[in-house]
Amino acid sequence: MFVIFPAIQIMATRGASAAVGAAFVCIVLMHIVTKGRSSWHGEWQAMDARPVIISLGMVLIWWTISLLWSPDPSFALRDGAGVILMLLAIVFLPLQIARTTIASPSFMVLFGIAICAAFMILEMLSFTQLHDHFDVSAELWDLNRTGLFLTLMLPAVALAARHGTFWAFVAVLVAVLSLAAISLSQGQAAQLALFVGVLVALVALLLPMTGRVVAVVCIVMTIAMPFAVKGLDNARVSKALSSLPSANAVHRIALWVGYESIIRERPFIGWGAGAARYVGMTGRATEVASQRGYPRVATSPHSAALEIWTELGLIGAVLTSVFLWCLGAAIDRNRGELRVALTFIFAASVTYSSVSSSLFQGWWLSSLGMALVACFMLEARRKTVR
Repeated sequence: MFVIFPAIQIMATRGASAAVGAAFVCIVLMHIVTKGRSSWHGEWQAMDARPVIISLGMVLIWWTISLLWSPDPSFALRDGAGVILMLLAIVFLPLQIARTTIASPSFMVLFGIAICAAFMILEMLSFTQLHDHFDVSAELWDLNRTGLFLTLMLPAVALAARHGTFWAFVAVLVAVLSLAAISLSQGQAAQLALFVGVLVALVALLLPMTGRVVAVVCIVMTIAMPFAVKGLDNARVSKALSSLPSANAVHRIALWVGYESIIRERPFIGWGAGAARYVGMTGRATEVASQRGYPRVATSPHSAALEIWTELGLIGAVLTSVFLWCLGAAIDRNRGELRVALTFIFAASVTYSSVSSSLFQGWWLSSLGMALVACFMLEARRKTVR
């Protein structure tokens, strides 16, 4: 998986979520076949993952209940089934992999990342899509997506460097290659996630409770986002923001203003599961943005907080806040380099989901799952060798 996954990310991004989902199903089936003789334990147990699992379960239960008033329940189920499977994979794959001591995890992780970064750089320098002959739609060729995968995998590269002098040398080369690929790409969201992740990781080296600090910041952003966006909803601000040189910034603000007006109509229970993308596809959010003087834009809100508010309302925002706190506290219960690595992944993930793509998309959740599995696998191997 670690060798082929980066290639899948580049050539067929939507296949990445299917690959990780299939891996999750295989792990569960293997556990059933062995009749549970291999107990679920490892780093997640040390973190006491039960509050994380319970709080995530509450969010998913509320999401399921919200299907009752969803504008299109069948669309929500089709779109959400894969994401729910991905969330379960992110939780349970590390549980299993943390107890598995694979012979050469450093080689597999570093080799896959190196191929991904090298391929990405080659495409950018040649100004072409080298995988055109695979008959992959140009829509799937998104350097921002590959850049995010490389960003989330950087902590695994750092953990691999602890396995000996040779692997430290290889890890440095892979890290340089990855950073070059991310820098050369046009993926501003991935670059922002990298910057925030590194900054938070440096703080985590000195502050043991950094995971909870990140969680608190995320909770404040989640609860306050609709109210903050409301301040942008006036003619003077619209005119000033529309003249910004960054087209991406104007695009995001236009989306946020449109979705905020929709949230205002059903602030407590939201519009139901799948509503964020449904509203985007119908064009209602873009019509509101256009009336406020912003350019017409489409698709999802590109903000995790606004997406949660749109679909699940205030209740969903509160339940998500509980989950974020439990996750931050669980990360802080780790020690050493693993805690710093997980804090980096946490900060980079919430940064990316706050300004880019949809929160409920399997392609980037699969990258998150692979990054977690890599970190736990490398940590398990180090402990065994030691």
